[in-house]
Amino acid sequence: MFVRIILFVLYFISASLSSIVTASEKAVELAFDNCQTQMERIFKTQVDCTVQYDAMQNKEVSAILAPFASSLNCKLPLKFNKKEVYGNWIQENLISLPKLAMQCQLTGKQGEVFSLTSNIKPVCDNASGRWLCNLNVHNTQGLGALGEILQNALNKNTNIQEYLGRQVASMK
Repeated sequence: MFVRIILFVLYFISASLSSIVTASEKAVELAFDNCQTQMERIFKTQVDCTVQYDAMQNKEVSAILAPFASSLNCKLPLKFNKKEVYGNWIQENLISLPKLAMQCQLTGKQGEVFSLTSNIKPVCDNASGRWLCNLNVHNTQGLGALGEILQNALNKNTNIQEYLGRQVASMK
């Protein structure tokens, strides 16, 4: 479940670059087999893996970035003890993940490479009788003022909050 939540978060970070999130969007392909395998191994008590994805697979992100970028590749290193998942991060009406550090590389049309980093601390709660999730994106580096604009857009996007909430509710 933890890895599924991470995957939804990554998908919506990339999808939200366009500020359009619809249920019919094609999902971005994520490379997370190693993480999934580690989560499924019952005697492996720690997970140490990286989720990777190419945000340019999302048609809206690609449309925005295509004029000046040839790629946007991101990774999210995960390292945690499995015993931290239930009771600490996942409770009856609350999912509060630890701070996660996402790293991306944006390659410009001329081959120039920009390193971007951002912290996210997703929180989902069911206090109102329905699940709502906040990404809590902060400390974006490498984009200047655009990073702050992106953070605000991601953190205030009610489409993301509601969609992630529906996804969490469907996992029960």
